Amino acid sequence: MTHCSNCHQSTGEGLSNLYPPIKGSALLKDKAFLSCIIRNGMEGTILVNGKEFNRPMPGNPKLTDIEIAEIVTFVSVKWGKDSVYTPITFVEEALTKCKAR
Repeated sequence: MTHCSNCHQSTGEGLSNLYPPIKGSALLKDKAFLSCIIRNGMEGTILVNGKEFNRPMPGNPKLTDIEIAEIVTFVSVKWGKDSVYTPITFVEEALTKCKAR
C-alpha cells in the first residue's frame, strides 16, 4: 500500500487510462520480472487485461530486497491467485540477473 497504491490503487485496479491494474495482470506470473520492475522501473507499451498502457513506471532503488520480496508476495497472493510467499533468495537472484534501465 505504501509504495504502489498511489498509482495502482488499493484495489489493484489501476487508475483509468493512466496506470495499469495489477489485479489480473499476466506479469504476476513472472515474479523475477516483477522484482526487476519494482527495483528498476519499466518503459514502453504494456498490455494488461486487453488494454494498452504506455506510461513509464519509475523504479524504486531504495527498496531493500526483503521489501521487494514482501511486495511481490503481497501482489501475487492478493491479485495473482498465488498462495506461495516469495523468498528473499529468489528476489536476490532475480535482481542480479535483471538490468537497470
